[in-house]
Amino acid sequence: MIFSEADRNLAEQLFAQVAAATAAPGGGVCRPSYGNNETIAWQIIAEAATDLGLYARGDLADNLVISRDPVPFRTDARSTCVGSHLDSVPHGGNYDGLAGVVAAVLLIAKSRELKIDVPLVGLGLRGEESAWFGVPYLGSKAILGKITWRDLERRRRITDDDTAGLALGSCLERLVLHPDRIVQTPITQPDQIREFWELHIEQGPVLVARGKPVGVVTGICGNARAPRAQITGRPGHSGTTPHDLRDDAVVRFAEIMTKLEARRRTLAERGDDLVFTCGIVGTNPQKHAITTIADEVNLALDVRSLDDRTAREFLTYAESLGVNLGEVVETPSAVIAPATWRRAQLACVSLGIDHMVMPSGAGHDAAMFQQSGVPSGMIFVRNDNGSHNPNEAMSTDDFLLGCEALWQTILDGNR
Repeated sequence: MIFSEADRNLAEQLFAQVAAATAAPGGGVCRPSYGNNETIAWQIIAEAATDLGLYARGDLADNLVISRDPVPFRTDARSTCVGSHLDSVPHGGNYDGLAGVVAAVLLIAKSRELKIDVPLVGLGLRGEESAWFGVPYLGSKAILGKITWRDLERRRRITDDDTAGLALGSCLERLVLHPDRIVQTPITQPDQIREFWELHIEQGPVLVARGKPVGVVTGICGNARAPRAQITGRPGHSGTTPHDLRDDAVVRFAEIMTKLEARRRTLAERGDDLVFTCGIVGTNPQKHAITTIADEVNLALDVRSLDDRTAREFLTYAESLGVNLGEVVETPSAVIAPATWRRAQLACVSLGIDHMVMPSGAGHDAAMFQQSGVPSGMIFVRNDNGSHNPNEAMSTDDFLLGCEALWQTILDGNR
């Protein structure tokens, strides 16, 4: 094992410093995509990297780029990129994304310390969470030339800083960036990147339940989302309209959700991995009242599967039941090449790290790199109490085991 007590102390210091600086009122952290707190996290990590003798800078989308040399991507060899995202969901947990960025700092610093000539580039990616602009992977999309003009027009949801309601393009301009320079233009050519590796906490309970500190990821589920869907009915008075003459949007919502759950169970019985969530739901607050039969229910649907067609067909089924989907945002799944994830598995075996092989139900930046032709892989670290909440609980011991596995995997891939 190569990571020392000093590495442990640095990791714990960075996690604590970022948590304190980006704490959310009421608990957890809040690092909105391209918001003030995400920038604060960026600055803390950049300063730590510089103190270790590394180079830290922002690219054209203000992703944090960390390297041993002033020019991160060498001309004599393709670089292995390692990292994750800096933003969080509202009132989220501190380790979601940040663990992978801290791991990148440790790995690059260790390669410098040991004088191991492996071309590594660390990435602290901005804008991975879809909670803020409605689409995920903004930083990694920018690196790979996938940002569109429509993306730049997307507006931020309400936050506790002064970027609420701003379009993505305006947020970039506030950082003294030029949004037009990243529209469908790669910041880094994919053929400059040998591989992309991401360490991330597991955001579900599987590793905890199985007693395994580390997971090797085989694939990343895609999703099909209807963030502004609607079910409509007919308004009426709650006391004067008999039930057989009502068209109650709330009742229709309940019936539709029941049918969607029945469809999901049928798919599960035949072995499909599909899951769906209605995480936002409500009647129109400008019209609803205790005595009013609702004529609309506004909702969001999130459908996930390793099979993109299955996810799309599920949304189509919801539409057939009477859901007006509105804009549908699709993020393709990513299958990690067996040769890639097996190398991580062999690294765990050689290091004696107890682990399991598993897919990821959540989306990650690694999916965007994989879809763009960059071989990508992921290492999961055990995390208690789930994710996207303030109670994430990752131990430093588990984190360092994940770093060990990632280090060995990258070394093996560069021999």
